[in-house]
Amino acid sequence: MDSSSSRTAQIECRWGKYVWPELLGDEGTVAEATIKRENSTVNVEIVVERTIVPADF
Repeated sequence: MDSSSSRTAQIECRWGKYVWPELLGDEGTVAEATIKRENSTVNVEIVVERTIVPADF
């Protein structure tokens, strides 16, 4: 198993993948489509850069 496979295994849970560090810096709509395709149970919300959000967001 290569390092990318083991990293992916570490970020999956019973319901599928739940973090996407590889999308950091990507366009929001592209990232949203990727996340929805890879785990349809995740609720995706795009937050505009520099927007203040609650700590528990």
